[in-house]
Amino acid sequence: MKTKPQLIRFGIMVDQLQLKNWQLKTIERLQEVEGNELAVIFLPSNTPTYKVSNLPIGFRFIERQLRKISLLQSVKINDIFKKIPKEQLAILKKGYSTYLAAEGIDLIKSYNLDVILRFGFGIIRGEVLDIPTYGVWSFHHGNPEIYRGGPPAFWEFFNENPTNGLILQRLTNELDAGVILRKAEIKRISHSFLAHNDRLYAAGIDFPRWVADAIRNKQPNLFGHSLGKKGPIYKVPSNLKVILFYLKLFRNKLAFHYRQLFQFEIWNIGVAPKHDLSKVVWAPKVNSYTYQADPFMDSDGTVYFEHYNYKTGKGCIAKRKFQGSSWSDLETVLSTEVHYSYPFLWEKNGVKYCIPEQYQAANVCVYEVQNNQLIPQKIVLKGEWVDATLHEHDGLFWLFCSPQQQSNEELHLFFSNSLLGEYTAHPLNPVKVDISSARPGGKLFIDEENRLIRPSQNSTKTYGGSISLNHITNLTTTTYKEETVGAIMPNNESLYSSALHTFSFVNEQAILDGKTYRFVWAGFVRELKRKLGRLF
Repeated sequence: MKTKPQLIRFGIMVDQLQLKNWQLKTIERLQEVEGNELAVIFLPSNTPTYKVSNLPIGFRFIERQLRKISLLQSVKINDIFKKIPKEQLAILKKGYSTYLAAEGIDLIKSYNLDVILRFGFGIIRGEVLDIPTYGVWSFHHGNPEIYRGGPPAFWEFFNENPTNGLILQRLTNELDAGVILRKAEIKRISHSFLAHNDRLYAAGIDFPRWVADAIRNKQPNLFGHSLGKKGPIYKVPSNLKVILFYLKLFRNKLAFHYRQLFQFEIWNIGVAPKHDLSKVVWAPKVNSYTYQADPFMDSDGTVYFEHYNYKTGKGCIAKRKFQGSSWSDLETVLSTEVHYSYPFLWEKNGVKYCIPEQYQAANVCVYEVQNNQLIPQKIVLKGEWVDATLHEHDGLFWLFCSPQQQSNEELHLFFSNSLLGEYTAHPLNPVKVDISSARPGGKLFIDEENRLIRPSQNSTKTYGGSISLNHITNLTTTTYKEETVGAIMPNNESLYSSALHTFSFVNEQAILDGKTYRFVWAGFVRELKRKLGRLF
């Protein structure tokens, strides 16, 4: 008999019967899960007027530009939620704070809500915060430990921060001191303010759905993380600040296109003693227009890796033997019209398996290593997934991977009873949203303190800049929790000192890669053709 899911009754607070598209999508995602029910819409009976004319003209221009983004456009909701009760609440303003009159408090109590999502009403305080079972939830599109106030994303751009925070919090009566329910850290898209805001608002759409699922699955310590330090309060920028902002944005656009045309990533693979990563033996280069990345070593000392070609714009899977301090010649083992990378290796009962990244094929496939070739065995996941990483734990097979569209920021988890079995999506997916530690970066391992460690990529400053080491403290089919406990940085004295994004151990050897930059003629020609093709 199927167990009936726990009911999560929620209401929303809005200033009028319209929402931004990102807010509407947030509600729709929440309603998609059986057991989540929108019960009521609350509106203020005396909404304060908002005079746009009082704002600086420069900021009004930014706001008009942002309305080009679909997620920030408004939509009327009266017909969409026609059958949902609409209740008006009298509000009392005390300084910057909003309180509800006694009759409004009684009205909210009558709905027996589990959650209220706040999309209006200003800075709300008072008894209302404790009426719903799990409180009143509110978004803050920034990291309040660094930036409080607003406008969202502007000051991150103006001050050139590499990332932009985002939180969903349970409000308390203390300003900017809520309980953190879900947080994310996304990379700043420095050359496009509109694209960055689109990603910022999209990143939080699933947050209330995720927290509701976490409540249903009894995620540990869900309501135990209060905000730490508080950043300064920022206000609407002056016209001068807006002019400086656009000058910086123009400079960033020029720098972005320059890097795309003249600075190309050159990766290489290497092997080092496990306890001395400064003594890397790098593999020989093949030619000027290819690179080697994403290495994994089997028990025989054969290293499988991505061999990327700037002429074709695709990678294949190749291998080289490492013995003593020397490398054998390169040999291609998997090459089609599809781009391949990250050939994760797994050995079980004497059989060697490989799970290469092949998102262009829209699946994750397990291959068996046979006679120096990779023979497909089974497609275990559909969709465009990158860097699939397998681990066996508590009798289950766990597959960590990232969606190609948000590859550096989101971590998803799947589990199965067998390596080639049916994989089930974890109910808390994405289990992590963080540019500094989400995307897989190598095999999981047990460290000297008997902790299960998941290496991941830190792309805060550059793609694959370093390895974050995450201690997995809770891993079940309904819960997941990890904390970052260390890092592995590229060696500044190395030939490849710009980044390090794949790392694993085999016995006493560490297998890793490194990145540098240089001009590549083949890459320049491909990129120039692509840019010209978009213009004409």
